[in-house]
Amino acid sequence: MYMWDDCGFYPSEGIEELKLRCLIKRGNDGKLKMHDQLRDLGRSIVAQGQPPERRSRLWVYEEAFKVLMEKKGTQRVEGISLDESEPLQEYTSEQFKNFQSLRFLQLGWAALSGDFNQLFSQLRWLRWSGIDAESFSATNLHLPNLLVLQLLWSNVTEHWGGWSSFMVAKRLKVLNLEYCGHLRCTPDLSAFTELEILILSSCPKLEQIHPSIGKVKSLVWLDLSDCARLKELPEEVSGLQELRKLLLDNSGITKIPTSIGSLSKLKKLSARHCSSLREVPGSIWNLHNLRHLHFDYSAIEEFGSLKKSRLSAIPKSKYSDELEQIHPSIGKFTSLISLDLRYCKSLKELPEEVGELGELKELLLDDSGITKIPTSIGSLKNLEKLSAHGCSSLREIPSTIGNLQSLQHLDLGRSVIERLPTSIGRLKKLRMLRLRLCNRLTGEIPSEIGDLSSLKILDFRRTSITYLPKSIQNLSSLQHLNLSACNDLQSLPELPSNLTYLTASGRSPKLPQLSCLIHLEQLHLHECFEVKDLPVLPSKLLKLSLVTCPKLSKCQLDGQLDGLKNLEELSIERCRSIERLDLSQLDRLKRLRVKSCHFLVEIQGHDNLELLEEISVMGCKSIQRLILPKLQRLKHLRAIDCKNLVEIRGLGMAQLLETLDIQNCGSIKRLPDLSCFATLEVLDISGCKSLEELPNLSKFENLRIIR
Repeated sequence: MYMWDDCGFYPSEGIEELKLRCLIKRGNDGKLKMHDQLRDLGRSIVAQGQPPERRSRLWVYEEAFKVLMEKKGTQRVEGISLDESEPLQEYTSEQFKNFQSLRFLQLGWAALSGDFNQLFSQLRWLRWSGIDAESFSATNLHLPNLLVLQLLWSNVTEHWGGWSSFMVAKRLKVLNLEYCGHLRCTPDLSAFTELEILILSSCPKLEQIHPSIGKVKSLVWLDLSDCARLKELPEEVSGLQELRKLLLDNSGITKIPTSIGSLSKLKKLSARHCSSLREVPGSIWNLHNLRHLHFDYSAIEEFGSLKKSRLSAIPKSKYSDELEQIHPSIGKFTSLISLDLRYCKSLKELPEEVGELGELKELLLDDSGITKIPTSIGSLKNLEKLSAHGCSSLREIPSTIGNLQSLQHLDLGRSVIERLPTSIGRLKKLRMLRLRLCNRLTGEIPSEIGDLSSLKILDFRRTSITYLPKSIQNLSSLQHLNLSACNDLQSLPELPSNLTYLTASGRSPKLPQLSCLIHLEQLHLHECFEVKDLPVLPSKLLKLSLVTCPKLSKCQLDGQLDGLKNLEELSIERCRSIERLDLSQLDRLKRLRVKSCHFLVEIQGHDNLELLEEISVMGCKSIQRLILPKLQRLKHLRAIDCKNLVEIRGLGMAQLLETLDIQNCGSIKRLPDLSCFATLEVLDISGCKSLEELPNLSKFENLRIIR
């Protein structure tokens, strides 16, 4: 961005436009990632049939090297990549003489020699890795417009002769010295009065930060992560009044200096995995703009003048089990956006001062010992995520939760809450509500839940609720409803029409009307013990799963399957009333799974299943024959624990078959003809005790046979 800005390219506008078109994106590391098509388009525009020396950018090493060696450089060239790992290559000033417009130069395991006076006057970005500190012999290497300097994977030290050349780069914004394995102390940095980013991560011998760092008043980002020998920061860091981000992860830091409290603009302080860090000073409470604070897996014994037994860190530290109290001073972090208290087993409550964290967007309490949430939580107007999953002592949610007008994600799963407050209906932006495994949640859900106009995901899995309110039909945005293993549920009301996913269980003998769910793609009926008849199913259904529906009749099932022209996946398990399965109308079916249907004797209608790729028939004790003609796309056939299966017929068309698994089919005597299966990879015949002989398998070089 610095280079593009300086060249007048207005990068912010262009980057936003490319992001909107999904041609680039910014990764978690902040780096821009480009779509291959955009890269190739850019390269084709640059090339346009021109010889390399007439292009503006040279990114292929062989082409760039040839242009340089033949001294064919021109003013057209603005960027060169000469990043080759070995052997060390020396480039002379004479070879660069005609590159007056060069803005970007990448060198890998290279040395420069000669007089570079006036040669790199337009250079904005120099990336130079693998420098041999002993072989630097360039003179007059003045870089008046340099903005970004990366000296990576090099053996430079603080006494390296090349530093004097770079000290004149008064406009430098970024200095990156990652993986400089011989650097023990940073060089004098006072010359870099406009420096904004200093990266010293993964310098294993770095022991000292030069006190001159205090003079770099413009610094906003300091990265000292993975510097194992760095024990302390100089007090001069107090002069970094513009600093926003300080990273100390995996460093040897033993304490944070008291002067940290003067960094009034600091937004992120991270000291994860600092195994020697024992103390954080009380001045940390002065960092009112702090938004991210991380001490995960550090060894802190004193935090903000609190001893370990009453530790008030923002943990997942290795002492998280001992965290008993969050100090009321937490309310001073008014810019904090994420508070992570997961796995704090000894933490029973939060102070009311949590309600003063006006910018907080995320509060994570998962698997903590929290017994209640303070009423002041209702003051967190910007809170978007509240997660208390696995809080096995949490019994109640305060009614003030209804004031969280920005809340989008609420997870109370595996807690012991017994009811939901009626105020939950005021959460107009709530998109996801998870209550799975809340075994104490019984009786009716408040009707106000029907007011959650933005709700998309509602998960009641394995709760003890008995009724859902009729108002649930009003959830116009709801797409995903999970009522799996809600075995006390007495009935289901009419459901919202925009559902795309539904899992239902319960004691009701009758299901609501489903044909009106015109967007439904997945329907899973699990443990519907009393259901005898299915209602008319929506025609757009792609996946249908019927598990433990023991009273479901074969005739009624066949009638419903006939209307599912778009069905791609069918799973039937432990449905003991089904004796025959007719698939003749499911011409788009791709996957069929039948398990533990003990009275199933026949699967019919394979003739029309030309798209079928996978068949699994497991634990079906009554089935004797599988007749599978015209299955040209079949890749996986599994017939497992079918003790009366004696024959598999009609596989001759399945030339794409990869897996044939017939383990524990004790009655089968002969395998089908395998000669046509050019792609067969796995043949499992373990437990087939009656198998008389194997066909010739010598043609299958990569076949894995399991006997």
